[in-house]
Amino acid sequence: MKCAKRVLIVLLGIMLGFLSGCMLPTNKPLSILSYPSSTIVEEGVEDSRELIVLLRGRRGSNRNFEKYNWIELIHSRFPNADILAPDTHLGYYMARSVSDRLHEDIIGAKTQNGESHYTKVIVIGVSMGSLGALLYESEYPDMVDQYYLIAPYLGYEKVETDINEKGGLSDWGEQNENPKQEERWPYKLWGWIADEHEVFSPRVKIGYGRQDRYSNGQEMFATLISDEDVVITNGEHNYVDFTEMLSKLLELSD
Repeated sequence: MKCAKRVLIVLLGIMLGFLSGCMLPTNKPLSILSYPSSTIVEEGVEDSRELIVLLRGRRGSNRNFEKYNWIELIHSRFPNADILAPDTHLGYYMARSVSDRLHEDIIGAKTQNGESHYTKVIVIGVSMGSLGALLYESEYPDMVDQYYLIAPYLGYEKVETDINEKGGLSDWGEQNENPKQEERWPYKLWGWIADEHEVFSPRVKIGYGRQDRYSNGQEMFATLISDEDVVITNGEHNYVDFTEMLSKLLELSD
Protein backbone atom coordinates (compact mmCIF):
# COMPACT_ATOMS: atom_id res chain seq x y z
CA MET A 1 0.00 0.00 0.00
CA LYS A 2 2.82 2.41 0.89
CA CYS A 3 4.47 1.64 -2.44
CA ALA A 4 1.23 2.35 -4.31
CA LYS A 5 0.81 5.66 -2.47
CA ARG A 6 4.40 6.59 -3.28
CA VAL A 7 3.88 5.84 -6.96
CA LEU A 8 0.65 7.87 -6.94
CA ILE A 9 2.44 10.83 -5.38
CA VAL A 10 5.20 10.61 -7.97
CA LEU A 11 2.68 10.45 -10.82
CA LEU A 12 0.73 13.37 -9.34
CA GLY A 13 3.93 15.39 -9.09
CA ILE A 14 4.76 14.64 -12.72
CA MET A 15 1.25 15.62 -13.79
CA LEU A 16 1.31 18.88 -11.82
CA GLY A 17 4.75 19.68 -13.16
CA PHE A 18 3.48 19.14 -16.70
CA LEU A 19 0.36 21.25 -16.17
CA SER A 20 2.24 24.11 -14.53
CA GLY A 21 5.40 23.82 -16.61
CA CYS A 22 4.85 27.23 -18.17
CA MET A 23 5.13 28.73 -14.68
CA LEU A 24 8.48 27.19 -13.77
CA PRO A 25 11.31 29.74 -13.40
CA THR A 26 12.99 30.20 -16.74
CA ASN A 27 15.44 32.32 -18.67
CA LYS A 28 14.73 30.81 -22.08
CA PRO A 29 14.44 33.13 -25.09
CA LEU A 30 10.93 34.46 -25.39
CA SER A 31 8.30 32.94 -27.64
CA ILE A 32 6.89 35.92 -29.55
CA LEU A 33 3.73 36.50 -31.59
CA SER A 34 4.32 39.10 -34.31
CA TYR A 35 1.78 41.44 -35.91
CA PRO A 36 3.70 43.65 -38.36
CA SER A 37 2.36 46.82 -39.87
CA SER A 38 0.60 46.31 -43.19
CA THR A 39 1.37 49.81 -44.45
CA ILE A 40 3.61 50.14 -47.48
CA VAL A 41 6.29 52.80 -47.43
CA GLU A 42 6.47 54.72 -50.70
CA GLU A 43 9.80 55.05 -52.42
CA GLY A 44 11.67 58.13 -51.26
CA VAL A 45 9.61 58.43 -48.05
CA GLU A 46 11.36 57.87 -44.74
CA ASP A 47 10.36 54.58 -43.13
CA SER A 48 9.26 55.57 -39.65
CA ARG A 49 7.52 52.95 -37.56
CA GLU A 50 6.63 52.37 -33.94
CA LEU A 51 7.59 49.22 -32.08
CA ILE A 52 4.80 48.23 -29.68
CA VAL A 53 5.38 45.45 -27.16
CA LEU A 54 2.39 43.86 -25.40
CA LEU A 55 2.98 42.26 -22.00
CA ARG A 56 0.40 39.71 -20.89
CA GLY A 57 -1.09 39.21 -17.44
CA ARG A 58 -0.65 36.19 -15.22
CA ARG A 59 -3.74 34.40 -16.48
CA GLY A 60 -4.51 33.51 -20.08
CA SER A 61 -1.74 33.88 -22.62
CA ASN A 62 -0.23 36.29 -25.11
CA ARG A 63 -2.93 35.16 -27.56
CA ASN A 64 -5.50 37.07 -25.52
CA PHE A 65 -4.46 40.28 -27.27
CA GLU A 66 -5.71 38.97 -30.59
CA LYS A 67 -8.72 37.28 -29.00
CA TYR A 68 -9.94 40.57 -27.52
CA ASN A 69 -9.24 42.64 -30.63
CA TRP A 70 -6.25 44.55 -29.25
CA ILE A 71 -4.21 44.19 -32.42
CA GLU A 72 -6.87 45.82 -34.57
CA LEU A 73 -7.47 48.53 -31.96
CA ILE A 74 -3.79 49.41 -31.77
CA HIS A 75 -3.28 49.36 -35.53
CA SER A 76 -6.25 51.69 -35.95
CA ARG A 77 -4.32 54.25 -33.87
CA PHE A 78 -0.78 53.29 -34.91
CA PRO A 79 -1.05 51.94 -38.49
CA ASN A 80 2.74 51.97 -38.90
CA ALA A 81 3.38 49.94 -35.76
CA ASP A 82 4.99 46.54 -35.63
CA ILE A 83 3.35 44.79 -32.67
CA LEU A 84 5.09 42.04 -30.72
CA ALA A 85 3.41 39.95 -28.01
CA PRO A 86 5.99 37.86 -26.11
CA ASP A 87 4.87 35.06 -23.83
CA THR A 88 6.18 36.65 -20.64
CA HIS A 89 4.52 34.16 -18.33
CA LEU A 90 4.97 33.95 -14.57
CA GLY A 91 8.08 31.79 -14.88
CA TYR A 92 10.10 34.78 -16.11
CA TYR A 93 9.06 36.80 -13.07
CA MET A 94 9.87 33.92 -10.73
CA ALA A 95 13.34 33.69 -12.26
CA ARG A 96 13.73 37.50 -12.21
CA SER A 97 14.63 37.29 -15.89
CA VAL A 98 11.71 39.13 -17.50
CA SER A 99 13.59 42.44 -17.94
CA ASP A 100 16.70 40.83 -19.39
CA ARG A 101 14.70 38.70 -21.81
CA LEU A 102 12.66 41.70 -22.98
CA HIS A 103 15.85 43.61 -23.58
CA GLU A 104 17.89 40.87 -25.21
CA ASP A 105 15.09 39.38 -27.31
CA ILE A 106 13.09 42.46 -28.24
CA ILE A 107 13.68 46.05 -27.19
CA GLY A 108 17.47 46.16 -27.12
CA ALA A 109 17.78 43.81 -30.07
CA LYS A 110 15.33 45.83 -32.19
CA THR A 111 16.55 49.33 -31.36
CA GLN A 112 20.26 49.24 -30.54
CA ASN A 113 21.65 48.79 -34.02
CA GLY A 114 22.48 51.26 -36.74
CA GLU A 115 19.79 49.91 -39.08
CA SER A 116 16.84 50.34 -36.71
CA HIS A 117 13.95 52.22 -38.30
CA TYR A 118 11.82 52.42 -35.16
CA THR A 119 11.22 56.02 -34.17
CA LYS A 120 9.24 55.19 -31.04
CA VAL A 121 9.06 52.27 -28.62
CA ILE A 122 5.82 51.72 -26.69
CA VAL A 123 5.21 49.06 -24.05
CA ILE A 124 1.63 48.17 -23.12
CA GLY A 125 1.30 46.03 -20.01
CA VAL A 126 -1.85 44.53 -18.55
CA SER A 127 -2.06 43.47 -14.89
CA MET A 128 1.18 41.55 -14.21
CA GLY A 129 2.46 42.86 -17.54
CA SER A 130 2.36 46.40 -16.14
CA LEU A 131 4.60 45.19 -13.33
CA GLY A 132 6.91 43.79 -16.01
CA ALA A 133 6.94 47.16 -17.76
CA LEU A 134 7.99 48.95 -14.56
CA LEU A 135 10.62 46.32 -13.81
CA TYR A 136 12.04 46.85 -17.29
CA GLU A 137 12.17 50.63 -16.80
CA SER A 138 13.91 50.18 -13.45
CA GLU A 139 16.63 48.02 -15.02
CA TYR A 140 16.85 49.58 -18.50
CA PRO A 141 15.85 53.22 -18.00
CA ASP A 142 14.96 55.47 -20.94
CA MET A 143 14.80 52.67 -23.50
CA VAL A 144 11.01 53.05 -23.86
CA ASP A 145 9.29 56.22 -25.07
CA GLN A 146 5.82 55.48 -23.71
CA TYR A 147 4.26 53.08 -21.25
CA TYR A 148 0.57 52.17 -21.12
CA LEU A 149 -0.21 50.49 -17.79
CA ILE A 150 -3.62 48.83 -17.80
CA ALA A 151 -5.01 47.63 -14.46
CA PRO A 152 -1.48 47.26 -13.09
CA TYR A 153 -0.70 44.70 -10.42
CA LEU A 154 1.72 46.46 -8.04
CA GLY A 155 1.92 44.16 -5.03
CA TYR A 156 0.16 43.38 -1.80
CA GLU A 157 -2.33 45.60 0.01
CA LYS A 158 -0.13 45.54 3.13
CA VAL A 159 2.50 47.61 1.31
CA GLU A 160 -0.07 50.23 0.35
CA THR A 161 -1.32 50.34 3.95
CA ASP A 162 2.24 50.88 5.23
CA ILE A 163 2.77 53.69 2.73
CA ASN A 164 -0.41 55.47 3.82
CA GLU A 165 0.38 55.02 7.52
CA LYS A 166 3.77 56.65 6.98
CA GLY A 167 2.35 59.71 5.25
CA GLY A 168 2.38 58.68 1.61
CA LEU A 169 5.04 57.93 -0.96
CA SER A 170 6.99 61.16 -0.48
CA ASP A 171 7.70 60.23 3.18
CA TRP A 172 8.00 56.52 2.76
CA GLY A 173 10.85 55.16 0.62
CA GLU A 174 12.01 51.63 1.48
CA GLN A 175 12.09 51.94 5.29
CA ASN A 176 9.97 48.87 6.03
CA GLU A 177 10.95 46.87 9.11
CA ASN A 178 12.01 43.35 8.05
CA PRO A 179 9.25 42.45 5.58
CA LYS A 180 8.63 38.76 5.05
CA GLN A 181 10.61 37.18 2.24
CA GLU A 182 7.58 36.75 -0.03
CA GLU A 183 6.63 40.40 0.46
CA ARG A 184 10.05 41.92 -0.11
CA TRP A 185 9.77 42.65 -3.83
CA PRO A 186 6.67 44.93 -3.54
CA TYR A 187 8.51 47.07 -0.99
CA LYS A 188 11.48 47.40 -3.31
CA LEU A 189 9.19 48.21 -6.23
CA TRP A 190 7.36 50.95 -4.36
CA GLY A 191 10.66 52.25 -3.02
CA TRP A 192 11.89 52.62 -6.59
CA ILE A 193 8.61 54.25 -7.64
CA ALA A 194 8.91 56.74 -4.75
CA ASP A 195 12.49 57.61 -5.67
CA GLU A 196 12.26 57.67 -9.47
CA HIS A 197 8.69 58.58 -10.45
CA GLU A 198 9.61 62.12 -11.47
CA VAL A 199 11.91 60.63 -14.10
CA PHE A 200 9.60 58.06 -15.67
CA SER A 201 6.06 59.29 -14.90
CA PRO A 202 5.89 61.77 -17.83
CA ARG A 203 6.15 58.73 -20.12
CA VAL A 204 3.35 56.78 -18.43
CA LYS A 205 -0.38 56.53 -19.11
CA ILE A 206 -2.52 54.44 -16.78
CA GLY A 207 -6.01 52.98 -16.89
CA TYR A 208 -7.81 51.11 -14.11
CA GLY A 209 -11.31 50.29 -12.88
CA ARG A 210 -12.92 51.40 -9.66
CA GLN A 211 -14.11 47.83 -9.03
CA ASP A 212 -10.66 46.30 -9.59
CA ARG A 213 -9.45 44.29 -6.60
CA TYR A 214 -6.08 46.04 -6.93
CA SER A 215 -7.54 49.54 -7.25
CA ASN A 216 -5.97 50.88 -4.03
CA GLY A 217 -2.45 50.53 -5.39
CA GLN A 218 -3.52 51.65 -8.85
CA GLU A 219 -5.11 54.80 -7.45
CA MET A 220 -1.98 55.56 -5.42
CA PHE A 221 0.22 55.13 -8.47
CA ALA A 222 -2.13 57.26 -10.60
CA THR A 223 -1.57 60.24 -8.29
CA LEU A 224 1.98 60.36 -9.67
CA ILE A 225 0.74 60.62 -13.27
CA SER A 226 -0.57 63.72 -15.00
CA ASP A 227 -4.40 63.84 -14.86
CA GLU A 228 -4.73 63.91 -18.64
CA ASP A 229 -2.86 60.60 -18.84
CA VAL A 230 -5.19 58.73 -16.45
CA VAL A 231 -8.30 56.78 -17.45
CA ILE A 232 -10.66 55.51 -14.75
CA THR A 233 -13.63 53.29 -15.54
CA ASN A 234 -16.16 51.39 -13.45
CA GLY A 235 -14.57 48.14 -14.57
CA GLU A 236 -13.18 45.10 -12.78
CA HIS A 237 -10.06 42.99 -13.38
CA ASN A 238 -10.92 41.21 -16.64
CA TYR A 239 -10.12 41.49 -20.34
CA VAL A 240 -13.46 42.99 -21.34
CA ASP A 241 -12.79 45.92 -19.03
CA PHE A 242 -9.07 45.99 -19.93
CA THR A 243 -10.08 46.44 -23.56
CA GLU A 244 -12.28 49.41 -22.71
CA MET A 245 -9.35 50.98 -20.85
CA LEU A 246 -7.03 50.39 -23.80
CA SER A 247 -9.49 52.01 -26.20
CA LYS A 248 -9.76 55.10 -24.00
CA LEU A 249 -6.00 55.31 -23.48
CA LEU A 250 -5.39 55.13 -27.22
CA GLU A 251 -7.65 58.14 -27.62
CA LEU A 252 -5.21 60.04 -25.38
CA SER A 253 -2.21 59.12 -27.53
CA ASP A 254 0.01 61.94 -28.69
